[in-house]
Amino acid sequence: MLSKGKFLLGKTFEGEPVEVSLSDLSTHMHILGATGSGKTLLLNLIDFQAYLNELALIKADMKFDEGNFKLNYALSYYTGRNFYFFNPYAGQSTGLLASLGSHSYNPLLIGNAETITSKIINAAERPGGSVSFYEEVKENLVLALVSGLLSTGLKFSFKDLWVCLLRGKNGDYPALKRLIEISKDTASKVSLTELYQRLTSENNTLRTQAEKEIIGTRLFFQRFSVGAVAELVNSYNPDIDLLSTISAGDTVMFVLPVLLYEVVSKAIGKMLLADLRYITGYMASVGIKKDFVISIDEFENFVFKGIEDIFNKGRSAGAKVIIAHQSIKDIDLAYSQELRGIIQANTRIKVFLAQADVESAEWFSKLVGEKDLAYSMPLESISLREVSNYIVPPKELTSLKTFSAYYYIKGKPLKGHILTVPTDFVLGKDIPKPEFKPKVDRTNGIRLYEYYLEAGGREEIDSVYP
Repeated sequence: MLSKGKFLLGKTFEGEPVEVSLSDLSTHMHILGATGSGKTLLLNLIDFQAYLNELALIKADMKFDEGNFKLNYALSYYTGRNFYFFNPYAGQSTGLLASLGSHSYNPLLIGNAETITSKIINAAERPGGSVSFYEEVKENLVLALVSGLLSTGLKFSFKDLWVCLLRGKNGDYPALKRLIEISKDTASKVSLTELYQRLTSENNTLRTQAEKEIIGTRLFFQRFSVGAVAELVNSYNPDIDLLSTISAGDTVMFVLPVLLYEVVSKAIGKMLLADLRYITGYMASVGIKKDFVISIDEFENFVFKGIEDIFNKGRSAGAKVIIAHQSIKDIDLAYSQELRGIIQANTRIKVFLAQADVESAEWFSKLVGEKDLAYSMPLESISLREVSNYIVPPKELTSLKTFSAYYYIKGKPLKGHILTVPTDFVLGKDIPKPEFKPKVDRTNGIRLYEYYLEAGGREEIDSVYP
């Protein structure tokens, strides 16, 4: 029943296949379902067909599903395509995820000064307005630093940004001073020189105020510059190159364990999608179209302002975007109800799996629409909700059994169930057990971090992360 050029999503209860064409999938897919409803099984089925259709696959998730990992690694192994794996949990403790290792990825290598700055600001954003003034990541400061670094023509990373905001052993800021010297961007030079003068001023009030202004930005950069994650995101020539992955038809899988590293995992997830936003925009602007799949589970952790461009420009570039999460309220809590509408408008294929959330059920019912009322009803004692004659009633949605689903494709609702593919590969038997090792290459870039250490900054670094 699986065939090239089509994606099978399940079967109706009458036994008819529920499938979409490769072209249909370009209108993107939105999956809603509670934990245990079958979301991962459906994503496994879609992943399998991405290989069948010889499509590059970019996956990201805030948890680790062992079966999904084994499926994608096995399919890559048996089809001879490269498999890249980003895993900040590598080596942190016991268990399979810790033992797998990781490849490296630098989210600061793609974009111009404005897009890289936007990427950082969106990644640092915390919903709810709970961040104090001195905890904020300052956009003007980030833009000045990024512009200065980019103007040198040299690659850079979070470590280089971080040390620009670190005081040296002599009370100055040696890396910031060095950046000012080599920067070729006039506006950046002016802004950073003014900051440097205040940070090193003999006027205690002026200096203290300047130091407070950089605290939040410095702390954000620090999160990616020390500890286990630092080895994975600070290479000038990392293993993972998203555009090359798409071009070659390979697979890359990002596992971002939000329960273990909430701030860092969410930030990397947002920067990943920002990179995909930039890449699909670039491909669309230069007329490059290459069919590939972007699969994002627990999507609410990845959202930021402007993420709709991935759907809009992604279609022109050949991207087929599949997003999955538990309830429609996830999006509201993570960002806003406005984004809910944007997602609804930009995903033409909807899949509703078992869950008890009434608001999600009502959202889906309204989306599918109402029947024409065949007769008039007295309204005096009947609520609007009771009068509503939904084609798919909310109660029917909230009573779905595990692995059952409502599909909404091309304006037509279909009730059925999802299908599964084998994921019980045994590492070391069916497929070799992988041990991914990150490529950490800092020999061809700006190397401000190394310059800072040579200027006597080791003691300052060790005080942060002994």
